[in-house]
Amino acid sequence: MAAPKDMETSSASLVQDGVRAAATPRARMERESSPAHVLISDAHPGFYIENGTSPLSPASKYHTDGSYRFWAWSQLQSGPDTFTFNTLDYWITKQLDAGYGAFGIAMYTYTSRYVSCDYPDAIFIPQFVRDGRDGIPGNADDPIIQASNNDTRNCDGDGNNDNDPWYLIDYDDSWYLEQYQIFIEALADYIAAHDEGYRFKWIATGTGKDGETKTVDNQDKDDLDLTSEQWIATVNQITDFYVQAFSNPAGDLQVQVLIQNAGFHKNTYERRDVGQHAAGKGVGPSINRISADFDNTHSCTNPSPNLNCTGMWDPTRLYSDTVPIAFESYSYMMGTENEFYWSMARALDAHADIIRLSVFWSDPDNDTPNFHTIAEWTTKYIGAGMQQGEYVPPSIWSRAREHRHPCILHDKGTIDCKYYPPIGNAEFYLTQLHTASNGVTIPVTDDDRTTYMGWPGVDDKPWHYNPTPLDATLQAVGLFNPSSEGGHVQLEVDPAYSTRRSDQSGGNYGFFYDADDRYISSDAALDGINEVIVTITYLDTGNDRWQLKYDGVNGETVALLYALQDWDIGTGLAIEGGLPTTGVQNPRPSYVQKMNSGQWKTATFLIEDGHFDNRLSGGADFYIDSRSDDGGNDGNEYIHHVNVERRDKMVVQNLSISRSGNSLVITWDTAPGNIDHYEVWRGDSAYFAPGAGATLLGSVSAAGPLTYTDATSAVDNPDLNHSYLVLAIDTDGRYAPYQPRVGEFDYGFVIP
Repeated sequence: MAAPKDMETSSASLVQDGVRAAATPRARMERESSPAHVLISDAHPGFYIENGTSPLSPASKYHTDGSYRFWAWSQLQSGPDTFTFNTLDYWITKQLDAGYGAFGIAMYTYTSRYVSCDYPDAIFIPQFVRDGRDGIPGNADDPIIQASNNDTRNCDGDGNNDNDPWYLIDYDDSWYLEQYQIFIEALADYIAAHDEGYRFKWIATGTGKDGETKTVDNQDKDDLDLTSEQWIATVNQITDFYVQAFSNPAGDLQVQVLIQNAGFHKNTYERRDVGQHAAGKGVGPSINRISADFDNTHSCTNPSPNLNCTGMWDPTRLYSDTVPIAFESYSYMMGTENEFYWSMARALDAHADIIRLSVFWSDPDNDTPNFHTIAEWTTKYIGAGMQQGEYVPPSIWSRAREHRHPCILHDKGTIDCKYYPPIGNAEFYLTQLHTASNGVTIPVTDDDRTTYMGWPGVDDKPWHYNPTPLDATLQAVGLFNPSSEGGHVQLEVDPAYSTRRSDQSGGNYGFFYDADDRYISSDAALDGINEVIVTITYLDTGNDRWQLKYDGVNGETVALLYALQDWDIGTGLAIEGGLPTTGVQNPRPSYVQKMNSGQWKTATFLIEDGHFDNRLSGGADFYIDSRSDDGGNDGNEYIHHVNVERRDKMVVQNLSISRSGNSLVITWDTAPGNIDHYEVWRGDSAYFAPGAGATLLGSVSAAGPLTYTDATSAVDNPDLNHSYLVLAIDTDGRYAPYQPRVGEFDYGFVIP
C-alpha cells in the first residue's frame, strides 16, 4: 500500500450530517439484516478496484463489480464512543451508483515518511488515543514515540528540512490496543447492522506501516525497541481482534479477514509466523505485491529454521487450500502490457481469490484493449479451483516461464534476484512434467540482459537452470521492445519474455503434461470418455512438423489438428472458449506443419476419445512431440502456453434467469446429445449438487418449450437465496455432472 494520496480531504471534513454514536458492543458479529455468508466459500472472488468517492465508472468496464478503499482509523472515529461511519455510508452510495456491488476495506493506522504535508505526520489514529490514557498530550503514557531522525519534509517552510520531530506508534502500548479493539468491534457492528452490510466481502487488518506487517520505515525500526517476538505477538493479537469482531456466535467469519503480511519488522520469519497464526484462524494472506518476477518469494526449501518458508509468496503455497488468497498491486509495479500479462499468470498460479488493484486503471496508459483482454482472461480464473466450494474453471493451463536474472522490474529497474525466487512455469491445474523420460525442456528468452535463467539453487536441474538463455531464434521474431523509461521493462506482450524449447540433441523431444484428475480423467467424464479442446501457442520456425499425442481410450493416440491461427493475446489464451471458427482445417491433419514464418501461432486440437488417466510417460495425459512423424529429430519446438478446455457433453446452453412478478423464470437452449428430458433443480448454495439436500422442481420434455417458472418466496427476501441448475437427461438416463448455474439473490441476479 502506498500513502493515501487519493484521500480527497481530511477525516474531519469528510464527516456528513454529524456523527454516529457507538453501537452497544457485542462479543461476536451477527448479521440479522443481511444474508449470512461464510466467506471461505463465498468470498466473491475477483478484482477489487481501489476507489475514493469518485469511483471509476462503469464498474463493468474493468471486469469486476468489486471496490475497496484504504481507511484510516482516524477517519472513522473522532472520539471515545463516537464513530464517523457516515463517511463510510457516503462512500458506499457512490460505489453503488457506479455499478459496484461487492466491497472491501483495507485498514491502516500509520503510513510512512513519504506522507504529504497535508498531514502532520504518518500517525492516523484518533487524537484522544494519541493523547494517552490520561488524555493529556505529551505525557509518558502517550502511545507514540519520537523518532531519532526528524521530519525531513520541511512542511513549515522554514528552509530547514530536519528540525521538526517525527513520531511513531508504540504498537504494543496497552491503551492503543484496547482502543483499537473497541473500534474494530464497533466497525463490525456497523457492517452487521447496515442494509448493505452483506456487500462487504473482506477486511484487511491494519497492523503496521500502510496497514502491513512492517512496522515503520527502515530508518526508524530501532527506535521502537520492539523485538521480532514482541511484534509477532502484537500482530497476532490484532488479528484476533478482527477475527472475534467479524465472526458470528458459532465462530464463523462473516466478513473474510485478510492479513497484509508481505513486509516484516526485523526478520523475515515474522511474516511466516504471523501468517501461520492467521491461517489457523481462517484469515487469508494479502500479499501486497504482484510483479512479473521478484526475489525471496518461495523459500520453503531453505533448510535454515529461521528462513524456511519465509518467502513473500510462501503463504500462497501453504494455505491456498484452506483460506482465501489475496494480492495487491499498482500500476507502478506492473504498468506495461507485458508486465500485467506475466504478473496475472503468477497470481493465478498462486490461486488468487482476490486481486486488489490500486491506482491502476486510473493510469491512462493502462486503459488499452490488450490490458482489458488480460483482465478479462484473469477474471475467469480468480477464485476458481477444484476445492470444495470453488467453481470449476473454464479451462486449465500451463504457461512456460522461468525466473530470469537479473530481475528487471517496472518500479525498481535492474536488481539482483538470486535468492529463492519464483521457479518454474505459471500453471493452473495443468502441470508440465519436467522429469518425464525425454521431457526436459530448456528455458530461453529473447532478452539479452538476462545472464541466466533459474537460480544457483537449482543449477542441477536443466529444466530450470540455463546459464546461456539468450536465444537467437527468439530474437529474430522481433518482439523484444524494452521501455526507454523507468525500469526499462518489456512493453508489449512477448511470449519470448520467458519460454521453453525442446532439446532433441539431448534426447528430450517432448513437452509432457498432467491434467488435474478432478478436471479431466475417466472418472470425471461421462461414460469415461473426455472431449477436450487443447490450444497450444508455438513458434513457427523451421519447416519441420510436430504432433500432439494423448492418452486415449485405445492408448497413446495422435490428435488431429482442428484449427491454425496467427497468435494474438486473446487467441493464445483461448479467451472465447470453445472451438475456433477461423483457420479450421479440412481435412484435419495429424500434425502441425511449420512454415518458417518466424511468428507465433496458435494450434487448436479437438480430442473426442480422451481417457486421460496418466498412462503416458511420467504419468502424463498428453505430450507435444517435437519429432517428425517417423520419430526423427527434424527440429526443436518453442512452446509458450498450453490451454486445456473440457468440452462437456449434454451441457445445457445459455442458461438464464429473469423475474416475472413474484416468480423466477429459468430458460435454456437445447443441450447436445440424444436428450429425452430436462430436470430443474434448486438449492440454497451456489455450489449445490443435485440429489439429497436439493429440490427437484420438475421435469421438462426435450420437445420444449425449454422454460420453468418457480414461484419462490426468495424474491425480495434478503435472507433466502436460491441457485438453479438444469440437467439434460438422455434416453439412457445419463447426464453430465458439470452444469452451469444461475442464482437469485436479494441484490440482483448473478451467474456464479
